[in-house]
Amino acid sequence: MMGGDLHADVRDSRHPEAARLLKALPAAPLRIPIYQLKISLSRGLWRRVLVPENYSLGALHRVIQVLFGWSGDHLHLFEHGKRRYTDPFYPLENCGDEELCRLNRALPALRTKLTYTYDLGDCRRHEIVLEKILDPEIDIPICVDGHGDNPIEDYNPDYPEEPVPFDQDAVNQTLAERLAYQTAVRDDDNDRRGAYPVSERAARPIGSADLSHL
Repeated sequence: MMGGDLHADVRDSRHPEAARLLKALPAAPLRIPIYQLKISLSRGLWRRVLVPENYSLGALHRVIQVLFGWSGDHLHLFEHGKRRYTDPFYPLENCGDEELCRLNRALPALRTKLTYTYDLGDCRRHEIVLEKILDPEIDIPICVDGHGDNPIEDYNPDYPEEPVPFDQDAVNQTLAERLAYQTAVRDDDNDRRGAYPVSERAARPIGSADLSHL
């Protein structure tokens, strides 16, 4: 199985065409560009996050849940232009499969936008803007900034709750814990699980914690 250094793997493979293959490989390993996204709710509530450009909208949904402290108990959908996407296991009318749409297609250029609505009853509508395209190497999404407390989910005025303050370190710790066993697969448009983190059930080692709620 190939490791992280493709050149070394080819050299050590003892393949009869190893020398020719090495010449055909790029001098440096290809990097997946990183999108800097600003995800905003109303009243100045927002989060800024770095994610690989080949994430699916389904993967971004799981990231947003962590960024804003949502539970994932409600339906959601993405919209860009006239296209709508949602979870294929809870299909909505006229919506495509969010796992088949990658960020670099939904946000093809700087300053382009899409919307993410969580909880179709309370209509928590987020605006997502592509601010920058960067070239660092990251294994998991990273929250780099944010403002405003996490909204109260399913707010009940008869039983008021105090909002949870935004804590960037805690958000990144949760992202690391929940996405630790997910794998980004590159360049396979025919693979429904291509180019975005696979489900925790498929990727986690035997005996690891149950992450299926993410």
